Amino acid sequence: MLTLRQLRSFCSNAPLILPREFKLRHSDIFNEQITPIKESWLYNFDTTLPVKLGLVQLHPRIFSAFPNPQMIATNVSWQQKYRTIDWLKMKTKAEFRTLNKKPWPQKGTGRARHGSRRTAQFTTGGWVNGPRGPKTGFFMVPFYTRVHGLISTLSVKFAQNDIKIVDTLTSFPSDDPKFLTDMMSTRGWGPSTLIVDTTDIFPKNIALSAHGVEYININDPKFLTDMMSTRGWGPSTLIVDTTDIFPKNIALSAHGVEYINCMPLYGLNVFSMLN
Repeated sequence: MLTLRQLRSFCSNAPLILPREFKLRHSDIFNEQITPIKESWLYNFDTTLPVKLGLVQLHPRIFSAFPNPQMIATNVSWQQKYRTIDWLKMKTKAEFRTLNKKPWPQKGTGRARHGSRRTAQFTTGGWVNGPRGPKTGFFMVPFYTRVHGLISTLSVKFAQNDIKIVDTLTSFPSDDPKFLTDMMSTRGWGPSTLIVDTTDIFPKNIALSAHGVEYININDPKFLTDMMSTRGWGPSTLIVDTTDIFPKNIALSAHGVEYINCMPLYGLNVFSMLN
């Protein structure tokens, strides 16, 4: 039986995708008789046809959580809106070229008195309360909303069999873009595929093959928030490389091809998996 301090310590360090030689125990955060351990096939990444190398255990609190569609929708809406900028800017009276001439004489015409055609009541005048861009649309949703949105999305994609785990990306044999697209098409990993690695430096062959096709992109981690095309729904391809493949904060907080994208694992988010 774990104490509260031991449980918190394990939650902050427990791997969420485990190596094949590691076996989860019922005392590791959850009871396997109540919450069964999830397993997924481990595929190779050096041939066009898939080869099953074994089974990989997945953390049920992450890949088997009850999905919350509202959390997913909130994260998608946030990631679509927070990067927008309104550039519309309307001039005020002071920003127009000055006109020293009155539109008509002060008296004798029966009309209201005006001193300039640049005032707001004229069509050629300035705006009083018009938009004054650029105006950013940046905002943040609560931390736990982002965490549970990511967990819900991982659970949904795993239930749909849209998460494929490969042994390593370094074994990719060719830098030919056609080989990569043929592999994704033969394995049925589409219509869009997100390739996830533990670092932002991808193997040479993957980088060259993705660079050879205009609809295959490798994302710079500095621009992770600007990533992904909005075409289709596709699987996310993950790799098993280290025992701590997912950020520790997720475990602690839990208390095909039309488009192929590559990104580091620490930038994984809801919008990237759904688009």
